[in-house]
Amino acid sequence: MTMTDSEYALIIYRRIFNAYPDAGCSYVTGAFKAIGTLSSDEQAALENYYRHGKTFNQTGEALGSIKGEAARRLVLKAVLKLKHPSRLKYITDMIDDEVRDD
Repeated sequence: MTMTDSEYALIIYRRIFNAYPDAGCSYVTGAFKAIGTLSSDEQAALENYYRHGKTFNQTGEALGSIKGEAARRLVLKAVLKLKHPSRLKYITDMIDDEVRDD
């Protein structure tokens, strides 16, 4: 099953805010800008786990034969980084811009 960018961004948005976005599709651009600030390993871990629906063990294998627990920690670390205010601003700024444009 292939997931669209919008579907993937929505999953990331929901994981960060535990809510559905209120405004248009601006969260897609914001989510991808925020994800782009993560390390390549963190991006790949999120992609494998959330977008492709792999288990932690499968995610670890895809990242180069790391153990499932290490993959779980990497996914958690990436999500925590996305929740940090310095990265949240990418998402909230895009949503604020869209609301102002309406």
